[in-house]
Order: sequence, then C-alpha cells, then structure tokens
Amino acid sequence: MNPKQGLTITLKTKVLFSMICLILFQSLAIAGIVLLTGTREKLDDSSIQILDNAVASTSGSLETAMAKWSDLSVWTEEIAAVSSSLEELHGSPASVLMQDAAFRTQLLETLADSVLSNLRLRSTTGAFIILEDGTDAPAKDAIYLRDLNPVNRSESNHDILVEAGLGKDSFTMGFTLDFNWAAKLMLLEDRLYYDRPQEAALSHPEMSAADLGYWSGPMRITDTDIQVITYTVPLMDSTAVPYGVVGIEITLDYLKNYLNGSEIGLDQTAGYFLGRSAPDEEGSFHTVYIDSVYYKSRLQTSNTVSFQCRQSDICQLLVDGAKTSDVCSMQTLHLYNSNTPFEEERWVVAGIVREKELYQASSRLSIALAITLGISLLTGIAGSILTSSFMFSPLKNIMAGLKNAAFPVSSLPKTNIVEFDELILEIERLRNNAFKAGSKVADIIEMSNLSLGIYEYSPDDELVFCTRKFFELTELALEGWQDNYMSRSRFMECLDTFQAKSAPLAENEAVHCFTTEAGLPRYLEAKSVTTTGEYLFIYTDVTSQIQENEKIKHERDYDVLTNLYNRRAFVRIVSGLMQGSHITSGILSMWDLDNLKFVNDSYGHDLGDKYICLLADELRSINYPNLVVARISGDEFMAFLYNGNVEEMCRILDEAHSRFLGRKLLLPDGESIPASASAGIAVYGQDSSSYSTLVRLADFAMYEVKNQEKGAIKRYNRISYERDYILVQGVGELNKILEEERIRFVFQPIVDIRSRKIFAFEALMRPQSELLSSPHLFIRLAEKHSKLNQIERLTWQLALKQFAQQKPAACPERLFINSVSSQCLSEEEFAELTAVYGDYLTHVVLEMTENTQADAEVEHRKELLCQKAGIALALDDYGVGYSTSTLLLNGNFRYVKIDISMIKNIHLSEEKQVFVKNVIKYCHQCNTLVIVEGVETPEEYRMVDILGADYIQGFLLSRPLADIKNVEIDFGILGI
Repeated sequence: MNPKQGLTITLKTKVLFSMICLILFQSLAIAGIVLLTGTREKLDDSSIQILDNAVASTSGSLETAMAKWSDLSVWTEEIAAVSSSLEELHGSPASVLMQDAAFRTQLLETLADSVLSNLRLRSTTGAFIILEDGTDAPAKDAIYLRDLNPVNRSESNHDILVEAGLGKDSFTMGFTLDFNWAAKLMLLEDRLYYDRPQEAALSHPEMSAADLGYWSGPMRITDTDIQVITYTVPLMDSTAVPYGVVGIEITLDYLKNYLNGSEIGLDQTAGYFLGRSAPDEEGSFHTVYIDSVYYKSRLQTSNTVSFQCRQSDICQLLVDGAKTSDVCSMQTLHLYNSNTPFEEERWVVAGIVREKELYQASSRLSIALAITLGISLLTGIAGSILTSSFMFSPLKNIMAGLKNAAFPVSSLPKTNIVEFDELILEIERLRNNAFKAGSKVADIIEMSNLSLGIYEYSPDDELVFCTRKFFELTELALEGWQDNYMSRSRFMECLDTFQAKSAPLAENEAVHCFTTEAGLPRYLEAKSVTTTGEYLFIYTDVTSQIQENEKIKHERDYDVLTNLYNRRAFVRIVSGLMQGSHITSGILSMWDLDNLKFVNDSYGHDLGDKYICLLADELRSINYPNLVVARISGDEFMAFLYNGNVEEMCRILDEAHSRFLGRKLLLPDGESIPASASAGIAVYGQDSSSYSTLVRLADFAMYEVKNQEKGAIKRYNRISYERDYILVQGVGELNKILEEERIRFVFQPIVDIRSRKIFAFEALMRPQSELLSSPHLFIRLAEKHSKLNQIERLTWQLALKQFAQQKPAACPERLFINSVSSQCLSEEEFAELTAVYGDYLTHVVLEMTENTQADAEVEHRKELLCQKAGIALALDDYGVGYSTSTLLLNGNFRYVKIDISMIKNIHLSEEKQVFVKNVIKYCHQCNTLVIVEGVETPEEYRMVDILGADYIQGFLLSRPLADIKNVEIDFGILGI
C-alpha cells in the first residue's frame, strides 16, 4: 500500500469516526436538553393552562349569566309597590291578607304581566310567583310560566307554557297550558326553593330581599317534570314578614349553552361538571349538571363528588371518596354576597378530563423525539461520510485559522479552492475593518475624557470588544486585554467579579453601586442595546448625580442640627399614614424643652444646641417599631407612635419622658443642670382622626402642662379643652357661624298618646361646625361673648324657614321653638318675622324656661308678644328650672313639658311616679296639656300612659330628623 494512500485512508477514518461520535453526542444532548429543560413538564403545564383558561372562561360566562338571572331587584320592587298599595287599601300587612284566597287571586292577576315581562327580560326558561296562605297545605296559589327556548320569542306568546295558575286567563294572554298544568302549584318534598328564602327572611328581618335569595339544586316542579335549578327571593310585607317567593328557573338542558365540554379541546369524553357543596360533607359536592355523556354515566350513581388538589393546579377527581383516573380544573362561582344566610353554600364549575388525555401532548413528544433522534442519527451518519470526504478538511483549516488569528488579521491559510479562498479574503477584510472601527470608537471615547465604559459581544464570537475606560470605571484588571479586545471566557470572569462586588439600587436596578479601592462609593448606570445576536452595553459614572440627589433629599427632609425629620417631612409622612388608612391606632405627642431660653441667654447658643440634641437623642432612642420623630421648631419636637395598644404606647412615652428628666446638661464650669421637657399627648381615633386637629389638641395639652405643671407629660382632656381652649379660641368660629347663618335645625316628633299620631315637632339646633358642633358649647360660648341676642333672632328665623320648607302652612302639626330665656325679640324684629311667616305663627309653641330671677321680666315681654300673634306657650324642663312651680302657677301656659330627669326609669321609682301623677292632675285641672320628654323604653312609655300624660317625646319613637315631609311613627315595630 502506498504510504501516502494509507495516510489518507487513516485520516478519513478518523474524521468519520469523529463526526459519528459528534452525531451521537448531539443526539444524546438533544434528548438531555429536552429532559433537563423540562419540555415535557412545560407541555403538561401548557395543557393544564389551556384547561384552566377554558374552565375560567366558562365559569365566568356562567357566573355573569347567573348574576343577570338572579338580579330580581326591579321585579321585587314592582311587586312590593303593588303589595304596599293593597296593604294601604285593606289596612293590613300582606302576610295577613294572604290568608284570604280572594286577595291572593287579586294579587296574582295584578302581577301576571310582570311575570311574563321578567321572563322575557332575563331570558330564563321560567319565572314564577308563589304565595303563602298560612296553612300547611302543599298546594299553593302561584303563577308559573315557562319558555323552553328563550332565544326565539313569539309575539303572540304561544311559546309560553303555563305550569300553574292563571287558568282561563292563560288563553286570553296567548299562553299554552302545559300537560302538567294545575290550578295551584303542588309543593313536593324537595321544596327548599320555597322554604329556605322565607326561613332566612324570618331569621334576618333586617336584611333586604336581595341578600336573602337562594339558588336551589336540581329539582322537579312535578313528579313528571323536567329537571331545573331555581333562584328564589322572599316577598316581604311592610312588617318584614315573608308572604311568598318570587323566582326564576333554568332547565338543565338550557345550561348546555354555557357548559359545552367540546371547547375544552381534548377528547369527546371531556366535559363540564356543575356542582354545589354538600352540607353534610365538607369539601364534597352534589352534582347539578354534567354535559359529558361519558361522565354522566360514571357519576349518575354517586352520592358526592370531591376534588383532591395535587402539586399543580390540577385536582384529582374522587367519587364517593374513591380516587379515579380523572383530573379536573375547578372554579368557584360567587353567587352570594358576604354576610348573607347562604354565603357558606359553594357552587363550582369543573372541567373533567381523563388524565392520559390531558397529558397526551407530552406523551406524543416523547414518541416523536425518539423517532426524530433515530432518523437524525441514521441520516447524520450517512451525511458525515459524504461531508468528510468533500468539505471537512478545507473547512477545518479555515476555522482553525480564524480561531487562532489575532487582530489585525494578516492572512489565513489557503485551501487552493477558489470559493473557499475568496471567502477567506473577504473574512480578512471584514475583520480588519471591524478592528479599525472599534479602535476608532475606543480612541474617540478616551480622547473625549468621557466617563463611559463600553463592551460589545456576540455569543458566537470568541472575542469581546471592550474599552479601557470600562475597566477603569469598574476597577477590574486589564489582564488579557489587547487593542480593545479580550477573550470571551476571560471577559465573563471579569463580569462575574464586578457583579460579585456591586449591588443594584432598590429604586433603580439599572444603577450598580460598589466601593472603590479608595473606600468611596461609586455608582455606574448600565444601558444596553440588543440587536440580532449582538449585545452592546454602556456604563456611565453617575456618582455625582446620585450623591447630589441624596443630599437634596436629606436637606429637604431632615433637621440639620439633630438629623431628625423636619416639620415638612413629619407632616407628609404622618398625614400620609392617616389618609391612606395604614393605621388602626396612634399616639401623637408634642414636646417642648423647658428653660431653653435661659440656657441660651446664660451659656450661649452652642450649649443650647447641645440641650436640643439631648432631647433629640432621647426621642430617637425610643424602642418602638412604628415611630416617627421630628424637630418642628427651635425647642419643639413631635413623636408619633402607631399600630399598637394605646396604653402601652402611652407607657413608652412616659418612660422616655422619665429618662429625659433624669439626664443632666453639663455646663462649661463643670456643673450641670437637670434636663426638663413638657409634653402633651392626643390619641388618634379617640380624640380625633384628623392630623391638624390632633396637633392642635396635643399642643393644647402641652401648653396646659407648661402653665400648670412644668416638666410633666399629660394626655389631652376634652373637658379642659372645652372650658379653656374653645372658649378662648372659638370666638372666631362663633362669629363666622353667626355671620354665615351656619345653623341647621332637626325636628323631633311629639306624639299624641291617644291617637298615636304626630302632634308637633320640636326644633333642635345643630351648629354646622367641627369645632363648635355641640349646641350646649355653642350657647355657652355665645353667652360668654354676649351673642345670645343673635342666637335668639336666628333661632326664630331659621327654625321657621326650615320648617316651612318641608311643611305647608295648612299642616296640622305644631312647631315647638326653644327660646333663649334671657333674650327677647324687639317689636320691630317680631314684625319682620310676622311679615314673612305670619301664616305659620299660629302653629308655633314657644318653650319658656326661667333659669334666673332676672329672666322673669324678659319672659313677661315674650308672653305679651306671643299673645298678640296667637302663639301658644309651653313651660319647658319642668322639675329642674328655677322656681318652675311659681312660674307654672303664674304663667299662662297651654303645655307643660316634664323634664327627662323625672321620666328616666320612672317605672322603677315610686317617688317619680307620685310627682308626675300630681303634676299631670294639677295641669289637667288648669286645662293645661302635659308632654313628657326623654321616653326611651317601652316600660317608661307604659308608665306615663298610665299616669295620664297627653303627649310623649323621646328616642323610643324617633330621634331628631332633618327630613320630616312624610315621617310616620310605627308603634307596632316597637312592641307597644
């Protein structure tokens, strides 16, 4: 054999063997990649996601449809209006009137059209009204209409089937009697759709009908009827007693429009399961509807179905507690509002499919991969034989030349093949051009002295373009760098080193921070541009910008001396917490350094600053997780503790205050003076929920300490505040209320005990002010600043004006007005009042109270003015005023109002009973009528009724009302 020929044969054999090994390796690598990258699992996850999406879409559509079907509010309001009018006509609640068969018939005839219109409106297969006759008989008066094809409607109504009720009227309205028709609806044993809403109404009379609706499981109206599900709402009369139900039905066949298993897209056995929770077995569901014939046959004998969730989103199907080979995706339908009687009852939609069908894509992938690898292996071996003979040797030389060549490229080994040699020349030209362009860019950046570091690479290249500036900015070693290029493996090591020593900023992940060798922080901002297979990164030194921004933020929010928050930052942070509802409790404290002026004047401001820092250190050291501390002015600090026990937070502040009082301020002469601070506390939620108000209250408490007990800490006291602060600071608000007439009156009914009708309304003052909302405080402040004459004038004018806006002049009710005892309108003012409200004055009753002897003359003038205008008089607060007995004997009163103090718990006090009885007896002898105030319990009402009172007033019957146009008193609800 020729040696040269033998050498050739040996080389081809080695090349062929290498390529075959490569093909085998590639085949194994592909198989390994498929397994290691979790392709099968991803396919399985994709199948699960498709199933989840289909079930979520279907359940969403069904939930929307069921919400539409169950929105019976307009219908129930229409029925309530008809029922209410009949109740007014007959004078009895509907639940009582239902015992009359003629009334039930009349009501059903009136509502026949509404049943049809609501059936059409909601596109359900049935609508009905069933009335309760008060007997145990299963046959109930009802109207039950059915439309088995709601999509197609007939103008003549011949498509409407009557299941119960109407009788001959059915033909008049164009309906068709079903073969199961009956004059009355016979309730079968499965009558939960009728009973449960009414039971819920009886148990929850405070709830509206919309919150008492009930979805029933599959049922039949008659023994031979089709299966349906229903939604029923109780009908309640004016006393909240149910007298029947109104509802809709959906046939199980009609649910096919919403539960179509074919859209799951797996196989013909897949289908939807609609179920409702089984009350006797937690986590189990009774079947409502199944659209798959396969699963319908499998589940038709089971009592319950349950689902056992696995590690994925898929659940295992359990039938009667036993596992099956079926899996499903389940969604819950939200059919009931929270805090309603049936909120615990759960409805679910589940897409059920055989497990092997769900994961068929990954199974097919495994088979296809095996076949593909086999074919690839065979063709690869055959192709390797041909390729190794014609192309491998020259290509290998070219690639070896390219990998070993350095920039700039001078020449690559020639193959003596024209095409390959031309390719080599073009590669050499392109590589040299790329080198020149990259070098120019790098040189321009270096010459411009910009703080820019750049690198660019492609995953397919062995070299990475990187500028010297990148290594200067990142303080990485230049080892292996030459002419702006570095090997990819070496450069990746450099990147790993940089990432290990740097960290991205939380507010901007594009900016990385690290500590330089000089111990200073450096911030580099990275920006990238990605094209096809190419990655360009630019690093910019933004240290000065970052540090400048941090400095600005710190100077904006922090006090220079103490490094605590300043006033602006404290207001922003604490107000944000309060407005954002982030806190449930809180303590706002204001601190003021005692004797700071003395320290500044005696020892200089430097020592004064140390004194300030001493308190700042103490407040900063408070050991509490939810704490905001600020210096708000020269010697004033604020601390806000939140989301904790109020008493515990107060204790923490007390301890901090005690620790500060134990500190000493060292003086230049070696002596020391004790530290002292006064502090005030206001409680968030208890004292106020407004930031500005809490600050004002804490400030008041602090200055109260400064004036009374310097060096203490004290909580805000409302009584002291009203006595001292408001009476001094509230004069401006008082004047503003009087000038703008910001006074609203509410009216409390006074009821005739015998007729049980409203006899009159007492006008009660309500100042429209957060600071002076209390009428007592408002009057007290007005009295202190001699404004009672304006109060008296506004009381007459505004009480009459607001009463006249709601009641006509011919109304039978009277208006009781409380007059300021020490004030009287002038004749001119009274004349102006008569000119505007003259028609109402004969309805007015003026309440008079003699509080002092000096009031007697004023009361006499009032009495003369009222006599001229035909205004009746009432003696108010009898039993507690000054010489009220003398006033009763000497006055010309039409009414006497016995004070609440004489009525409170009168049924338990014989002394009060004797007193009130004697007053009533005397008044009746003088033709004076008696009104008792403050009746709050049925026992008090019964006692004053026995004692002979004429009228009553109090919270038992009604609180003061702003709107009195159509107010009525319901004695029946109160149990009296």
